[in-house]
Order: sequence, then C-alpha cells, then structure tokens
Amino acid sequence: MRNLSIIWIGLSMFLGSCANIYFAPQSVSKSKSHNKIAILSPTISIVERKTIVKEDANADDVKNQLSTEIQNDVFSWMQKRNSKKNVHKIEILDVDITNQILKSTDKNITNDELCKKLGVDAILITKFSIEKKYGDQMAILLYFLTGGMYAFNKSCRVNANLYYCSDNKNGWTYDYSTSGTGFTSYNSMSNALAKHFSKKTPYTLKSDK
Repeated sequence: MRNLSIIWIGLSMFLGSCANIYFAPQSVSKSKSHNKIAILSPTISIVERKTIVKEDANADDVKNQLSTEIQNDVFSWMQKRNSKKNVHKIEILDVDITNQILKSTDKNITNDELCKKLGVDAILITKFSIEKKYGDQMAILLYFLTGGMYAFNKSCRVNANLYYCSDNKNGWTYDYSTSGTGFTSYNSMSNALAKHFSKKTPYTLKSDK
C-alpha cells in the first residue's frame, strides 16, 4: 500500500529538470541596492482542447481566483526565501496593498509608471500558461488502464520577469514548466513552480555569476 502511494504521488506531478534562467549583467550586484519590491497579479492563460467538454462553468472566475491564489503563493515563497541566511533582505510589498494601489490603473500602464506608483525598486511580473489535453475523468481512467503511462494530461508553464526600476529593463527572467495528472490541481502545479523560481532570483545569490 505504501509503494502504491509513492507511485501515486510521483505520477501526480512532474517537474522538468532544467529551467531557462537569464541574469542581466551585474543583476545580482544591483539587486543588493534594492529595499522594496512588489509582486504583481499574474496573467493567467488556460487552454483546453476543443474536443473537451468544458469542466469549468465560468472560465473568468476560475482565472481570477487562480490569479489571486498564485499571487499569494508567490508572496509566501518569496517571504520564506527572504528570511533565510545569506540572502539579501528586502521588503516585499503586501499583495493586498499592491492590488489596491493598482485597482483603477490603466491596463496600458508602463513598467516605469508601475514602479513609481508602487514606490518600489523592482516588480515581479509573472505569466502562468496552463493547458489541459483531455478531461480529468479520461486521464484518471487512462492512469488505471495503462499503469500511469498516459497519466499526464495537464501542463503549467511560468514566465517570470524581475523588472529593475532604476535600469528600466528586466534584470532576471525565468521560464519553466511542470506536468500534472487528473489528480493534480492547477494551483498545485503553479505553487510548485512558484516554490522553484523563488529560490532562483538574484536576491538568493551571493554574487554575480
């Protein structure tokens, strides 16, 4: 029974082995001058194949709820990293305050204007793209019929950019994806990615590479 549980967990989510990470020249050194950053509400894209009967009654509500959950997950993981030793300590603007400040902001506002409006040294901009190949019920059925061979029916990719306000450009970019089964929620996949990239930012490194 214990072995079955291990297999179950192992097949519920698969995190890729290599992330694409870009550090701008001197980005780690420059990050040492940062005192406060803000985490923006993520952009969410959910794509389901046209052959599937839509499982979510209201896609917009699902996206808004997921965006809120992910933003809080990212904030939580960033705060945890921020409390570790040998990490450059920064103030992370509370997400509720961030969202309240930007509540009536024009969607076409520039990153520079966002920096000034929020009063921060950097802003973390993320986009989560989720795709479902086929329905969860079918995925669970295939899991049992094939022994997990065709268990993965979902994927989640994150593209994260840390925009340096003083430089007027991205200081760090992260691109990575994970896969999930019919047993895996969208939030658990996005949370795994948030956990992973939170320890890869310039703030967690001691010096420039």
